[in-house]
Amino acid sequence: MKLNELLERYPWSEEWKRHHPKRLEHWKPELWKRTRPLENLWSFRVDLSVDDLWSQISDTSKTNRALGLPEMSFVEEDGVLFGRSNNAGWVMEWEDIPWEWLYGKELSNARIYSRGPASFVRARYLIEEADTASSSMLHIYFGWIPRNLTGRLFLKLGMLAMKSRYAALLSNLKKTEQGSASSLPSPTAEFRFEDTVRSRIENIKKRLAGIVPSTLLNDLFHYFEESSEDELDRIRPYTVAERLHSPPDAIVRAMLHLTRQGALTLSWDVICPHCRGVRQSLPALGDIPEQASCDVCVIDFDATSYDALEITFHLHPSIRTVQKRFYCSAEPARKPHILLQTTVAPAEQKTMELNLSPARYRMRGIGLPKTITLQAEGADAAALDPIEAEVRVDIASLKEQTNGGLTVRVPGRLSLVNSSKRRQVFVIDRVDERDDILRPAALFRYQDFRDLFSEEALKPGLQLDIGTQYLLMTDLVGSTRLYDTQGDAAAFRSVKQHFEVGFAEVKKNGGAVVKTIGDAVFAVLPSATALVTTALAIQKAFQNQPLKLRIALQSGPVLAVNLNTGIDYFGNTVNLLAKLEGALESGEIGMPASMYESPEIRRVLDDQTTAPTFRELRFSWKQEGLRIAAVRPLLPMNG
Repeated sequence: MKLNELLERYPWSEEWKRHHPKRLEHWKPELWKRTRPLENLWSFRVDLSVDDLWSQISDTSKTNRALGLPEMSFVEEDGVLFGRSNNAGWVMEWEDIPWEWLYGKELSNARIYSRGPASFVRARYLIEEADTASSSMLHIYFGWIPRNLTGRLFLKLGMLAMKSRYAALLSNLKKTEQGSASSLPSPTAEFRFEDTVRSRIENIKKRLAGIVPSTLLNDLFHYFEESSEDELDRIRPYTVAERLHSPPDAIVRAMLHLTRQGALTLSWDVICPHCRGVRQSLPALGDIPEQASCDVCVIDFDATSYDALEITFHLHPSIRTVQKRFYCSAEPARKPHILLQTTVAPAEQKTMELNLSPARYRMRGIGLPKTITLQAEGADAAALDPIEAEVRVDIASLKEQTNGGLTVRVPGRLSLVNSSKRRQVFVIDRVDERDDILRPAALFRYQDFRDLFSEEALKPGLQLDIGTQYLLMTDLVGSTRLYDTQGDAAAFRSVKQHFEVGFAEVKKNGGAVVKTIGDAVFAVLPSATALVTTALAIQKAFQNQPLKLRIALQSGPVLAVNLNTGIDYFGNTVNLLAKLEGALESGEIGMPASMYESPEIRRVLDDQTTAPTFRELRFSWKQEGLRIAAVRPLLPMNG
């Protein structure tokens, strides 16, 4: 690619010349004519596929660090990002213009400088497949508007050095023998725990002996010592579990205990549903607000919704001080769920090639109320409804309050039309549910959390959406008669035995006891399989005992609330569970018939229980009843 070809595709916009005239008075039209942009275009062949190369260079903060650029600091004011750095004695301060990128194709960034050798810069990475699918061409462009002659000389020399640094860096990016892409180097100082910290760590390990496996503790503290500050800024348990090849549940439990021992701190992070950025990091569950906002995305959102909260951990400063370091704002890397972000000038149209994987996406405009569902279908989808090869989206369609949907054939073309009088940022992002974050819905089902953090409580009146949960309720049958015939002491021992077995089996299968209600146990389990496995184990434990139980199972959406017992569960799913339990007979395990018919539950129950008995559960407040299935564990064979 030649520079004139790039400039034909991406010309200098008149809008940038006029941008912020009060702050940048030298950007007057007559001065622009006498100020030649300082432009550089370099092309490099890289021995990585397009996807592998994108995964490396889209994190421009890591790229800049590997290039040896100075550290940067950023502050957000009213949704606008401002940056500052010191480069070879030049103090540079700028406003970051929203990034633009198209996954696997290109990314660009622009800055308006208030201090430094330049007034403005625009940078662009363009990626295309080379002569083989395992190699790529990377075109790197920088366009500077120098502030003065001294600035021009500084930038010209700097760009010569930068080209050499890019060449050296990219020549080392290639496939490893294991088939993965080599990573960018991290030229950071090696960190080692001081002797006093090592002594503190050893004491923590001793206190957790028999509670957390010693090998897991060793692996975690090794991770805390060896990892970079970027990795330790927000410690995500599921990410650590993947790195250490350990079960996620084991990592979460270990981190909860390490928090109680003072090695970690726990944070409740409020997450924007659009950009997925952290809007607030709160030290306690009770600090969670009902509403939150994101100035960058120009939205207010419900902070109690299912996807609005993430639990992360941080190293306590007594173990290691972690400072988040930036070498670029790196929007594409911080928002990997966003596949397209582009700005369209007023009264303009932008058309681009769209080559998404066939799936469902969301299209939105920053600051606009509506989102459009975009269904991408492959070329083999001819048998479906007619699919447009080119889709046109006008800003007006994103100002309506009702959602709609479009279907586009991929590869295809997308035209974005801005019929308004201001610049508009358009976004296409994935809508799939993330499985790499720890939500309250999962944390609340850890018995370790309920035992270690019993003081954690929601703000009075706040209801937290924790999505679908798997619930169990056990109840002693004939407990009143038990107290009458056996006396208080003997009856209490029976109730205690019920609780001990119930608590043990719930914890063994990865769940937590929400509360006890009289002589009943109300618990939550992590899956349908764990739910029926727990119910069977509890019921079998009392098969040959005078004490008899009935166990109800239910799954569905639940709200978390704060009651006298701490974090409690509330909603129609819980109410149906209680009604279902009351309709069962001694020794039965009951659940909605639709739940019983699910393959994962049948796989567990079919060989271990009697054939189901179906009955209708009626309600006084509605005509429609609930068909339930009740089974009993098979009696063990003698001999």
